Amino acid sequence: MLEQEHGPRLAILDWVMPGMTGPEICRLVRTTPRVAAAYLILLTDKNSAADITAGLRAGADDYLTKPFDPGELRARVGMARRIVELQTDLATQVLARRCASAGEIAAN
Repeated sequence: MLEQEHGPRLAILDWVMPGMTGPEICRLVRTTPRVAAAYLILLTDKNSAADITAGLRAGADDYLTKPFDPGELRARVGMARRIVELQTDLATQVLARRCASAGEIAAN
């Protein structure tokens, strides 16, 4: 789903899933330029410091352990949404500046 043209920019992944693990998906997403900016949250029962470190090193942006507090999950998703929106705004501004610069170069 993340690789689809209009796929989600935010995903909540479990560590253990059919097909690929959450950390495998994180690594794949981080090496796929079109979707590398997706915000990834690992939500799992793996709660050792080594697991958390491994999940974050694999490319997760956030890590939440089960059982989780619904309010905390909502807060983390809200923070992730703000970050995704800021990334989108920044990309729009960069594109606008590039277009403006290209227009100036073409006019000269």
